[in-house]
Amino acid sequence: MNFSDRGLQLTRTCRALKLWISLHHFGVAAFRTAIDNCLDLAEYAQGQIEAAPELELMTPASLGIVTFRRHPAGVDDDALLDQMNAGIADAIQHQGDVFLSTGRVRGRLVLRLCILN
Repeated sequence: MNFSDRGLQLTRTCRALKLWISLHHFGVAAFRTAIDNCLDLAEYAQGQIEAAPELELMTPASLGIVTFRRHPAGVDDDALLDQMNAGIADAIQHQGDVFLSTGRVRGRLVLRLCILN
């Protein structure tokens, strides 16, 4: 039994109630606006990545997620690029303002920006 899935009384939580209350209080339009805003921010980030000469877009914005990596001109060693991008992710996470995860796309380590509301 995983106790994190249960409430204080060790019964299952009513997850649907949280959604219903939020929809009832804020309305569907507020959720639609929040989701649209996240998608717009991901597309904006994609544009900024494409405009930056040292950044390489790995996958276009899709459902609020964009993957990219730093790829300076003249650096073609995949191991070095992976190490460089892993260091970037660690440095950003240690700042504590943004959580930027890593992943792999076509065998290459990428920075994964996931915009959530």
